[in-house]
Amino acid sequence: MRRNDLVASCVCILLLTACGSAEPTSEPTTAVDQAAAIAPALRTQLCMQAPCGDASAMLSVYRDEHGAVAHIVRTYGSCADSPAIHFAPDGTRRDVIPLEPVVPGSPEAEAYRQRIEALTAGLTLTDRIRCSDGARVE
Repeated sequence: MRRNDLVASCVCILLLTACGSAEPTSEPTTAVDQAAAIAPALRTQLCMQAPCGDASAMLSVYRDEHGAVAHIVRTYGSCADSPAIHFAPDGTRRDVIPLEPVVPGSPEAEAYRQRIEALTAGLTLTDRIRCSDGARVE
């Protein structure tokens, strides 16, 4: 397993532990709805943000109860220790969660869980988007 794949797996484990299910729970009704989740210029801006921004990053889109984009998270990227960067729908950076090992149930893990929960409370993960081409990942 390549180091980047291992690191990506660790990020997924951290996010899964902190946020619960990582699978999108609702589907946009059409491809047009899907494409409208994030405008291409905003997608590029979020994907390329330092640290570690590049086309290998992924965006996770969270929506509110009305279906509006309410929160975006960029994960992965060009660094082996690429952090999860949390954004408002307009691209304003809300938080950066570092990629670092934590013991499940530890105070550090609980602190990360609370930070992520505060950012995504009441929202639903609906879309995963590749930075390289804007395509939805299923």
